[in-house]
Amino acid sequence: MFIEFSTTQPIVSWPAPGGITEQQAKTICEDRIINLSYIGNSCASKLRNDTTTRNIIQGCIDDIQVRLTIYDITACDVLVYH
Repeated sequence: MFIEFSTTQPIVSWPAPGGITEQQAKTICEDRIINLSYIGNSCASKLRNDTTTRNIIQGCIDDIQVRLTIYDITACDVLVYH
């Protein structure tokens, strides 16, 4: 079996697939990473200024821009938070 991989970068823009805007994606990612966890909420002021946290949030935003829809995010929420 031969699997061919593409090395071309996808062309991405806002709104993302499913109509999510960049601001919506940022809000969703910040909520999931900082605001909705006990530790994140307790340390929010420090986490918002932390380079690692900003990189994680940006990675989340990038993922949404490339491939997620609001339905995918909702499905993830059901798995993670319930």
